[in-house]
Amino acid sequence: MELSLGYDASPYFRVMNPVTQSQTHDPDGSYIRAWLPELSGLSDKEIHLPRPQAIVDLKRSRALAIETYKEILRGTPDVISG
Repeated sequence: MELSLGYDASPYFRVMNPVTQSQTHDPDGSYIRAWLPELSGLSDKEIHLPRPQAIVDLKRSRALAIETYKEILRGTPDVISG
C-alpha cells in the first residue's frame, strides 16, 4: 500500500509548470504584485510570463528534470549514485 501526502500527492514523478500554476492560482497576478512591486505595471497576462533576464531558464530546467527522470527509470548508475 502506498501513501502520499501533500497538496499534489501522487505516486509518480511530476514536473510542475510555474507559469501554468501562476496563471491558474493567481490569475490577476495579485500575489506576484504584492511581492514584486516592480512588476505591478505589467498586464494580468504579461505578469505570469518568464522575464528575459530571469536567472532560471524554465524550458532548460524542465528538459533537464525530464531527462534526469528518464535516466533514473533506466537505472543509469551516474544519476542514481550521484
